[in-house]
Amino acid sequence: MRSPTAWVYVDLDHRPRLVGRLFVTSHHGQETATFVYDDHWIQATDHFALQPALTVASSALRGR
Repeated sequence: MRSPTAWVYVDLDHRPRLVGRLFVTSHHGQETATFVYDDHWIQATDHFALQPALTVASSALRGR
């Protein structure tokens, strides 16, 4: 897998926590973005989705 375009963190109780990685791909002048939650975030008991369309799940499960 290629390097992430951006690492996404949230600030909870004044402590940054890694939520996931955002990948941007450009192909024939079109850009697409893919977000992948970090495994530690998925396993955290206090995790939450950044938005309803970004269900908290591992990338292996999302393809099903």
